[in-house]
Amino acid sequence: MKILVAQLGARMHYAVPRILEAQGLLSHFYTDTLVSNKGMIFDIFIDFIGKNFSIGAIQRLNRRRLKNVPSEKITSFDLLGYQYALELRNAKSLIEKEDIYLKYAEMFSANIFKTAIPSSTAFWGFNGASEFIFKTAKSLKKTCILEQTILPKQLEIDILRAEIERNSDFIDRKQFLLQSNSRIASAENEEWQLADKIIVASDFVANGLQSLGVPSSKVRVVPYGVDIPKKSMVKDKSGERTRKKLKVLFVGEVGLRKGAPDLLIALDSLPASSFQAKFVGQVNLNQKVINKYSSIVDFLGVVPASAMETYFNWADVVVLPSLVEGSPTVIYEAISFGKPVITTPNAGSVVEDGVHGRIIPPGSPAYISQALAAYIEDEELLEYHSRNSFDGRNGVSFATYKEALSKALT
Repeated sequence: MKILVAQLGARMHYAVPRILEAQGLLSHFYTDTLVSNKGMIFDIFIDFIGKNFSIGAIQRLNRRRLKNVPSEKITSFDLLGYQYALELRNAKSLIEKEDIYLKYAEMFSANIFKTAIPSSTAFWGFNGASEFIFKTAKSLKKTCILEQTILPKQLEIDILRAEIERNSDFIDRKQFLLQSNSRIASAENEEWQLADKIIVASDFVANGLQSLGVPSSKVRVVPYGVDIPKKSMVKDKSGERTRKKLKVLFVGEVGLRKGAPDLLIALDSLPASSFQAKFVGQVNLNQKVINKYSSIVDFLGVVPASAMETYFNWADVVVLPSLVEGSPTVIYEAISFGKPVITTPNAGSVVEDGVHGRIIPPGSPAYISQALAAYIEDEELLEYHSRNSFDGRNGVSFATYKEALSKALT
């Protein structure tokens, strides 16, 4: 099998093309903006700027690196990527963002078929951006592999609509308008019909697909994996945190979908003297509300990937009370650093309740508060979950993901 991969964006640090190339299965990789195929001088320049200047666009560009795939196997449509990022940044609502995504997905697909397509037996695409690719692939009698990275859009809209009402104080309602007849939902429906195999990272997504009529025989559950940090270790902290604050870390878009309002409400219910909290990620909530919580939370914004090790090592616990996910990388990263995680079933994570942390119901600030209070009051419980996360880190490794993905393709 030789697989062509078409991927808008840099999700999972380009894990799929990296794995397929290592297995000798990658025929070619198509993407939008990429740094690492432009030559050494450009690569060094971007790296220097990214490390020495806090320029958001450069920091984001610096993450667009793909290692261990030869340049001759990569085609990047950089101008399209720049234009896509600019339009997304200026979008004023979820509906606008959806329209922009579909517009550029179609342009991306069209650009691919203007090139000399390398010999391939299968085409790998991602949800919402693969309808045109798969239709063409089917006309060429190629196998279609879809990666459904998140819960189907139709189900996501249903969940978010209820949450918009519950957390109306946190958001600009105009920004969070949702389409009843989502074009992405329609595109996903077509992709499921065309796909020969659908790869998902969690049972949460698999169950969502099956609830919408996708045959279970098409679906393969393959949890993700991350590179295990070389300095990952659990220190003996017995007595270290006595009368000190619990260090709480949130990583991701500070918005509705990832449950940021629920975590803020939970933190506000705890004594401010009992914790420190850092939120890493772009803030997408009402600024007046954010200002209200700035006395108890340090909102750090987007930080370079190279700096994340510092924040994971700082944290006692990582909290991601998501409402809708596929299986977020941050949870795998937290476990790889030996950190307990408080999350929800809707995160589709590999966390075992009472082992690596706590699984609490989505949309439940009270349960988050209780879980955090338990760590504040019980040092041994925190150490127990930390140790279990550290001991289980090989289960969330990139090597484990690579092996599981190989089996799913056979």
